[in-house]
Amino acid sequence: MMCLAIQFQYLSRDDIGVIYQTSDHPQDPENLLQIYREKIVQCLVLGKYTKSLPYTIQTLILYWTAEHFRNADMHVPSWILLGMIIRIAMKSGYHRDAIHFPQISPFQGEMRRRLWAMLTQLDLATSTANGLPRMVRDGEADTAEPSHLADEDFDEDTVVLPPARPLTELTPMMYIVVKNRLLKVLAQISDLNSTTRSPSYAEVIRLDKLLHEQRAEIPQGLQMQTGASTIILKPEVIMRRIYLAIICYRTLCTLHRNHVVPARTDSQYAYSRHKCIDSALELLKFQILMHEETQPGGFMYSDRWKVSALINHDFLVACTILCLDLDCGLKTMKSETREDSELRETIENALLQSYRIWLTKCGESHEAQKASEVIRIILGKVQQHSTSVRGISDQNIRKIPIDMKVEVNSQAGKHKPRCS
Repeated sequence: MMCLAIQFQYLSRDDIGVIYQTSDHPQDPENLLQIYREKIVQCLVLGKYTKSLPYTIQTLILYWTAEHFRNADMHVPSWILLGMIIRIAMKSGYHRDAIHFPQISPFQGEMRRRLWAMLTQLDLATSTANGLPRMVRDGEADTAEPSHLADEDFDEDTVVLPPARPLTELTPMMYIVVKNRLLKVLAQISDLNSTTRSPSYAEVIRLDKLLHEQRAEIPQGLQMQTGASTIILKPEVIMRRIYLAIICYRTLCTLHRNHVVPARTDSQYAYSRHKCIDSALELLKFQILMHEETQPGGFMYSDRWKVSALINHDFLVACTILCLDLDCGLKTMKSETREDSELRETIENALLQSYRIWLTKCGESHEAQKASEVIRIILGKVQQHSTSVRGISDQNIRKIPIDMKVEVNSQAGKHKPRCS
């Protein structure tokens, strides 16, 4: 499978067109992806993938990646496929640390840890996005986290793994290690939200403290920064910083969102509403940043495919929380304080910018179509309510384009914005 990937990387488009005569448009990337997916499936079938022979899991992950990035929205079949991959990996013992198996070399053991970390991270991300419990729970696996080692630090002939590098050294593996530790907190929060019992607020605050402690331990090289110093950084470093920040804010939203509405009538939950609203606003700032930087000339343009359905789902969660808070605040708009009024206007501006971004994605995403329609309705309600309460619309409200709607083309399955 790896040889096949290298072949596609180095073959010219003319060569591919000669080899694969079945393609009417051999230069179309979609056609190349379809060919690649087809060959992956053939390799898996010929290799009897359920027997989990060497490199089966790696090939299955390649297939999952090809399927996942074909969809602009969260795709339930890809989540089900991931569940199958995890079960096959467990059948092969990836959920048990290599230290239990003397026949596994240090090199193989470390690579198995890296692979298992990837699977558990995908499990948590996709399960949370689908609103379902994760498939691998605490106590079902004891595989250690991968070491902070660069690829050149060890190889197949390594007898004993070298000591892990300090987290002050910026390497690709440092991002994986730090992300893995952050997601362990998110895993606890996901498990809490998946239970049938209502967790105590003390437990919510405990996990909030744990998350902030883990966030404070993120190395300086992966902390979000502003200023001229970021200009000299490589795009992949900036993207890793963005992804880690998104994980933190998304985790705070997941932890506190159930207390946003009760906080309006019970002051003991005020902290949760404050944290959740602030985190949602920060997520929409990243949505704007990533939308701008994935345009031609932006530093993420060549990697724009990495803005997958998982990240867009985080932005969708942020919009949902802010829309809910605005809707709940309509009844108390007449008596709101100046601070409340300023926060409401901040939320409206953030949702308006997000709305414009969702509109640009309606042609390829059902979730974008739904998000833009919900935001349009909520902002319209705010405008109408503000007019009836105050007698006139304030300057910010008048700018809301509530006449914009999204029309669904049922035959093509596409969405396109139009003015009513």
